[in-house]
Amino acid sequence: MVFQLNFPDEKGFFYFACGIIHLFGIFYEIQTERIDGKTVCSPLELSRYTVTLFSISFFAFTSFLFRKMDIKTVRTVLSEYPEDYRIGKIYPLFHFASLSNAEYWLVEAEAGNFCLRGQSQETLSVNHLQYIQAVLWHAIYEGFDLVPLPLETRQRKGIVEYAGWLWELLPWLEGHKIDSFEKVDSTQIVSAMLTLAQFHEVTSTFPLPNEPLGLSPTIQKHQARWKSWVGNEIHELANRIRTRQRETSDLQETELIRESLLLLDHFLMFGGDAMAMFARGGRLSVPIQPIIGNVNRRHLLFDEGGLCGMIDFKELGADSVSLDIASLLGSLAGNDPKLWNYGLKAYRSIRPLSDEELYLMIVFDFAEMILSGLEWLDLLFLKRREFRPEQKQAILERLRWQSARLNQYRFGQTNFVA
Repeated sequence: MVFQLNFPDEKGFFYFACGIIHLFGIFYEIQTERIDGKTVCSPLELSRYTVTLFSISFFAFTSFLFRKMDIKTVRTVLSEYPEDYRIGKIYPLFHFASLSNAEYWLVEAEAGNFCLRGQSQETLSVNHLQYIQAVLWHAIYEGFDLVPLPLETRQRKGIVEYAGWLWELLPWLEGHKIDSFEKVDSTQIVSAMLTLAQFHEVTSTFPLPNEPLGLSPTIQKHQARWKSWVGNEIHELANRIRTRQRETSDLQETELIRESLLLLDHFLMFGGDAMAMFARGGRLSVPIQPIIGNVNRRHLLFDEGGLCGMIDFKELGADSVSLDIASLLGSLAGNDPKLWNYGLKAYRSIRPLSDEELYLMIVFDFAEMILSGLEWLDLLFLKRREFRPEQKQAILERLRWQSARLNQYRFGQTNFVA
């Protein structure tokens, strides 16, 4: 976990402590009164603010200690790399709440800026990370240079295993991300889809043990997951949400609960029709190759010339390219049919798409709107994973985006002209 209270160095803690003392002085001044020309503060008020000061100071101090432990871990990992990669400042980066719960750190070193990424081996295996790196190596070897290739350690390894976590040191890619509610234009869509098609072209030659044509593994998972939700899980989730609704007075959580209940309504509305759609998609034979797995707008970097970088490949695997296309267009274009058509036209100028792949796009786009939201609700209300306020806000914005799309959605509709 990356803590919210983080400072670049020890001076930050000193300044924070001074700020708390100053805040206490303000409280004291507000709560005291003048009696016979003297300032008086009641014992009750004094004890109250003493407890407040102690609580805040204790929180700051423990957060500082935890951060020092995190910094020690990071420096231990960086010690595996050449010296000019590890001497410099280190900053924890805010990241969107994710199912993997990965950590990200900015490393300002003599050799430049880098991103140190860590993920628990409970959610990522060494074999899978080696597979991801092999695919990225292959893409760069084939001339695709918009992905960050992990740097090698002094032992010429691309991974550092430490304390049950897997760590990579990645080049820092320049560019800006598109905010959650920022409107995109057709040039950004076209640039992103051309780049995605190029990535799929170069990775299609990566050797895989499976047959070149096959069933989509992700569709099979979606079908099984939908069945489990249709069973008792959706009712248990609804009960948990309504119980939390009665208990909470927090405004952010109240809004989260409201969006959650809207998502449950949409789930119940589509019901059996979705099962039939997943079943049909699960029978389609399509080309299987390396894909990114989650081409969200948060993972795309743009500059004035268009898409200039792609990051976060932790879900890279072997499946249909339809999954990446639906993920990218659903995230950037929403339900705008013009943007979908612009994007698909650009993609098809490099790589053709079959009718089966186009149908799978519809299935994947629907699954992203419903199933991905349910997974967040599972973490929040059933598994009770703790998220920081800014992460909860990011989840809330994502649920709002999905809810807005579902409000306009008609089951089985297409956002494009086939």
